[in-house]
Amino acid sequence: MRILRNKLLITLSGSLLVLFALGWVFWSMYRGAENLRDELNAWEAKTVAAENERESARLTHLLEEENSPAVERIKSFFVDRTQPLKLVEELENAAKLSKNDFSINLDENLSKGEDMFFRLTVVGNEASIKKYLKLLELAPYHLKIEEFIFQKMEAETNAPSRSGLFNPARATHRLILLISVKSK
Repeated sequence: MRILRNKLLITLSGSLLVLFALGWVFWSMYRGAENLRDELNAWEAKTVAAENERESARLTHLLEEENSPAVERIKSFFVDRTQPLKLVEELENAAKLSKNDFSINLDENLSKGEDMFFRLTVVGNEASIKKYLKLLELAPYHLKIEEFIFQKMEAETNAPSRSGLFNPARATHRLILLISVKSK
């Protein structure tokens, strides 16, 4: 009976040992499967994020192509900081059209930020200066008048015209402006 009992005890111990070993194997396999599932979910999330980013880039590209003329028009409202000649010519042409004498200076002290500042002096009669202001308002730039000085003055009969556009003897008013222009 003792031998039978020892055999039974050995068999039971061996069975428990095999059962624990199988449990450990299944638990390791389960943990491995969980890790694989977590990795798969992470890759899937990265794939979805990449697909969303690609779709966003595609839509942005289509939007740029569709709105390219509007974007170019908006960019034209800004003055190229390295070459403001087009703006200066536009302001001079407005003075010529309104038959005013005109001078312009860049205010370098104020022009250190994203805006450029110009001091304009326009000399003529009251009607021609008002016409200049209307033309200035139609300029294709983002202009802002920072200072506005409108003076009535005595006519100088001997003064030469800077531009030769008008008779200085008829100059009755002076307009001094500080304008800011958005630059790129």
